[in-house]
Amino acid sequence: MGQGKKAIIRHQDYTRIIDFTVIQEIDNSEAGQEIVIGHNQYLGLLMVIDGEIQVTERDFSVYHEGMVWPAMILSEGKNPKVAIYGGGDGFAAAEVLKFGIKPTVVELDDAVMKVCRKYFSQLNHGSLDQSTIITCDVLIHAPTEKYDVIFVDLTDQVDCPALYTPESIEKYRSQLEDDGIILFYAERMLAKDFYDGIKEHFAHSCIYGSFMEFVGSLFTFCMFSNKALDVEKVKNTSRRGKYFCGQHFHEYDLDMLPSNNFPETFTVVDM
Repeated sequence: MGQGKKAIIRHQDYTRIIDFTVIQEIDNSEAGQEIVIGHNQYLGLLMVIDGEIQVTERDFSVYHEGMVWPAMILSEGKNPKVAIYGGGDGFAAAEVLKFGIKPTVVELDDAVMKVCRKYFSQLNHGSLDQSTIITCDVLIHAPTEKYDVIFVDLTDQVDCPALYTPESIEKYRSQLEDDGIILFYAERMLAKDFYDGIKEHFAHSCIYGSFMEFVGSLFTFCMFSNKALDVEKVKNTSRRGKYFCGQHFHEYDLDMLPSNNFPETFTVVDM
């Protein structure tokens, strides 16, 4: 296929087309996927699955530091047991490892991990080889011990609503320690209703975001716990990443987020 392949970035209200040079195409027929590794002059190395960009060299730190660092900062000094549901690219694992913690990565698709080991090892610092890997569907994952922190880094609510049904959310919650922290990415146009559907079932919650250049929009993260979330500790942290610092921790005003924009295939969580 060679030069000039295109990928799409889908948004609720627009579709953006990105040109890139193909480095390798992988026919992952077992999972019914096409994985493409490519390069864009502005975004750098990127991975495209079924025509949609999943990760770019330019923005991976924005997303993964934004997702991982707040919960890990709140768990410092506790030697937490950490699980990443999804995360086969190794980038979330790399951020957890920076806190001196070896995470468990629960990833369905071995092909994604294989290609990321080949092409992204310099960016994720070989994190998959430093983590405990469990290759299975998160919906059948049955850990022998509960986790202190769970990062749900799975396909989003639009593309795979089965991962976010009340039953699925309850399964994730059952694998969390009573005072543990669980964090979800929430597609921004769905975030308010998604957040509202879960927060009633935890004593404490927080919703915040990071700006992602490759989509030209904010990415939203929802953090929940039955223990108080000391967001001032996150805001005042002395830790500095490639992107993250306390000043980049922006809690959302829910009144500023869209509401009731769910596609018909998505179900609001109401446990």
